[in-house]
Amino acid sequence: MAKVIVSRGIGVPDGSVTHRELIGLLESDPASHFTDSLAQNASEQENLTGLKGNKIKITGMALQATQGILYRVSLFGKDTFTQSVMGSDSFKGSLEFDLQNYGLAIDRLASTGPYATLRPNSDEGSPTGLFIVPNDGLAYYLKVDEATPDDDTSYLWSEATPGYSFMFFKVGAMPIKSTPILGVKVTGRFAKLSTSIPGNVQASAAILIKTQDVSYPISIDGGPIGGWDGVDSTSAVVLDQMLRPTTSYVNYSSDIFTHPVSPPWTEDDLSKLQIGIALRRSESVGITLWTKCTQLYVDVYYGITSLSLDSLNIPYEDLDGTKELHAILKNLSPVSKEAGSSGLLVLRVRYGIAG
Repeated sequence: MAKVIVSRGIGVPDGSVTHRELIGLLESDPASHFTDSLAQNASEQENLTGLKGNKIKITGMALQATQGILYRVSLFGKDTFTQSVMGSDSFKGSLEFDLQNYGLAIDRLASTGPYATLRPNSDEGSPTGLFIVPNDGLAYYLKVDEATPDDDTSYLWSEATPGYSFMFFKVGAMPIKSTPILGVKVTGRFAKLSTSIPGNVQASAAILIKTQDVSYPISIDGGPIGGWDGVDSTSAVVLDQMLRPTTSYVNYSSDIFTHPVSPPWTEDDLSKLQIGIALRRSESVGITLWTKCTQLYVDVYYGITSLSLDSLNIPYEDLDGTKELHAILKNLSPVSKEAGSSGLLVLRVRYGIAG
C-alpha cells in the first residue's frame, strides 16, 4: 500500500498552474543521494537537480531499495526544507512507500551482485577426523575464516581413512535486513599434499551446507546431492560429484538459488545457516596424501524491492528558482536503513512541465 498525503490534494485542479505535454524524468543518484544510515524516524535531505522547469506537475513516483521497509518522501519548494508559516507553499506533499508489504521484489543477475559475504565465526559441534595447522589448540574455524587466503599458513586437513572427515561452522549475520534473498554461493579453497598414485582412492573434498538441520554436499556445478549422510559411500553419483583438489590451492564454488528444503530463501534461513567441508585423503600403502582446506565462505545474493505510484497530479514549484526537487527521505520502519551501497535507494519522479 502506498499512502499519499499532499498539501493541495491529489487530482485537485489548480488554476494557477497549467500542464504541458512535455514529459520529464528525474532520478536520484544512488552513489550520492540518500546514502546515510537512518534509524527509525531519522531522515535525510537531498536537492535533486535536473528539472526542466521550476513549475511542474508530478504524475508518478517510484522508489527502489535494497531494503524493503517503510519510507516517507516529503517534498518542499525550498532547500530550507521547512514550513515555518501556516499556509506557506514551501511544503508540497508527502508520499509513503510500504515496500515491506506492497513492494515488488526484483531479481538481479546473481553473477554481478549485489551480495554480502558471510564467513565462519564459530565451530558447530566437534570435528570428525580433522586436524589443524598450526596445532595451536584454537578453534577450527580460525583456520578457514580469512578474507585473504593464507594457504599453508593455516588450514584444516584430513588423514582419516576410510571415509570422510567433516565439520560444520556457523557464519556471521547478514549485514543487510529486510531485503529479498536470491540465493547463496559457497566457496572453499582446497589442495592435496601430493599427486595421488594411480589405482588408489583419490584425494577428494566436498563443500557442505546445512539448513533447517538438514545437510547436503554441493557439487562443483551447484545443487544438493540427495542421500549423502556425511560418511564414505560407494554410490557413483556421490563420488562423481566430489571435488578432486590439485596440488595447488584452487577455489571451488557452487551457487544454490533454489532452497534445498523449502524455497524461497529467507532471512530466517540465513540466521540458521551453517557451511562445512568433508575431506578424504588418498589411500596409498605407507604414504599419507591428505586433503587440505584453507578458506571457506558463503556469498549471499540479494535483490531490490520496488514500488511505483502512478496517476498522480501533484503541483510542485521550486521557489528557489534552481530547477531542483527538494526531497526528504524518512525511515518509518523499526529496521534501520543501512548506509552506502548496502542501503542502496533510488527515487524516480515522472512529471510534466507546467507554466
